Amino acid sequence: MSIVLSHNTAALLYRFLSSPCSRVLDGWVVSHPDLLHEYPALGMVEHARGVLRQRGVLLDGSRGDDIIDVLCSAGARTRTDGVRCHVRRAGLIDDCLVVVGSDVFAVSPELCYLQLASMLDVVRLVRFGFEICSAYAYCSDDRPVAQRQPLTNMARIHSVIGELNKLPGNRSRGSAAALNALQYVRDGVRSPMETAYGMMLVLPRDVGGLGLDELRMDYRIDLSRDAARRTRASHAVCDAFVPSARLDIEYNGFWHDDPIRQHADEERRQALASMGVDCLVVNRQALMSHDAFCRHMRALMERVGLSDLCKDEDFLFRQDCLRRFVMRTR
Repeated sequence: MSIVLSHNTAALLYRFLSSPCSRVLDGWVVSHPDLLHEYPALGMVEHARGVLRQRGVLLDGSRGDDIIDVLCSAGARTRTDGVRCHVRRAGLIDDCLVVVGSDVFAVSPELCYLQLASMLDVVRLVRFGFEICSAYAYCSDDRPVAQRQPLTNMARIHSVIGELNKLPGNRSRGSAAALNALQYVRDGVRSPMETAYGMMLVLPRDVGGLGLDELRMDYRIDLSRDAARRTRASHAVCDAFVPSARLDIEYNGFWHDDPIRQHADEERRQALASMGVDCLVVNRQALMSHDAFCRHMRALMERVGLSDLCKDEDFLFRQDCLRRFVMRTR
C-alpha cells in the first residue's frame, strides 16, 4: 500500500525540504498503473505524517496545514478526517513523482506547481515558483533558512508541463496560468528576501511590480584583467542584474555587517565600476520601512528609465501592497 502526497501538502514539503527527493525510476509509472487506485487508509495517512515530520515539515493545525492532500483516482476518493482527496483523471509521466519515504510518494515540484496554478493568483504562484527553483529551504528549528540545491528549474517545469500536455486528451488544467506565471520566475535565488525583492522587480505593473522582463538573478559577470586586480575574485555574482542599465542590485543581509565582508564588497563594487557596471544596494530595513522603500524604489526606477511611474499614485499603492505581501515569507 502506498500514498501520493499532492497540492498544498506537497507544496509544504518543498518549502522545508533540505535536499531534493529522488525521482521514481524510468518506466516506474507505467509498471504501477494502479498507484492512484489505492484507498488512502487512515494508517497510511498517519505513516505519511510521520515521514513528513522526519523531513522537517511543520504540520500546523492552526493554519489547516495538518490536512493531508492526497492524489487518487475517483474510485479511491475518501471522506476520512484529515484527508483531502484530489482526483487525477489525466495520465502521469515518470517525472511527475518523487520518493519521500517508505511507500510515500509526492507529486514532483513541477506537477505541484501546475496543480497550484489552478488554485493561486499569479503573485502567490510566482512566489512558489521562486521557492522550488531556489537554493534555500525553510527550517523547523530556530534557523530561518538553510541552503540546498534547487529542487527544479524553469526549463524543467516548462518541459514537464509540455510532456503532460502531449499525452492523448490530456490538456492539463492550469497550464495557461502556470506558463504565464513561469515567465516571472527566476532560477537559483539564495534567500527569501532575494525572492521578495526579485518579485517586486519582475512582476507586471498591474500587480505592483516593475515589469523588468530582462532582469537576471544570480547572474555571473566575469571580470576583466584590470577589474580582477581590484579584488580577489575572477568573477562577480549579482543578486539581480539589469543588462540595459548595466546595473547590479545587491541585497545585503546581516552577514554584510562584518568588516571583512564590507571590505570585500567595496573591492567588488570598484571592480564592477571599472567595467561600467553600477551597483545599487538594498537591505532588509529598506524593504521593511515604507518610507525607505519608496526612496530606494524611486532611485531604482529613475536608474532603469521608469521615472514616470513615480508619479502614478495608483501604481505606487499597488507597489506598496505587493511589498507588504512579499515580505511575509512564512
